[in-house]
Amino acid sequence: WAISKGTNGWARESSTGFTIQWGRSTKTGTVTVTFPRSFSTTVYSVCVTTYANIGEADTTCAYNYSKTGFTSNNIRQFSWIAIGIS
Repeated sequence: WAISKGTNGWARESSTGFTIQWGRSTKTGTVTVTFPRSFSTTVYSVCVTTYANIGEADTTCAYNYSKTGFTSNNIRQFSWIAIGIS
């Protein structure tokens, strides 16, 4: 495994290219996120989770995702994780 640690980072299994990436955005509204490492062929999943107060319901989504990033429309700061091949 090759790993780039940090708030926005990635881990890649070298023989298959299977890659997990993660990060955090402190922006709100419509936010464009650029992956720390571009996926070479496939983005399997992007998951976004907002920072909400306990007991508050809050939703957000990732859309327009590509090999280099995605867009999220949210009212709070959020964390994200993406899985694919790079």
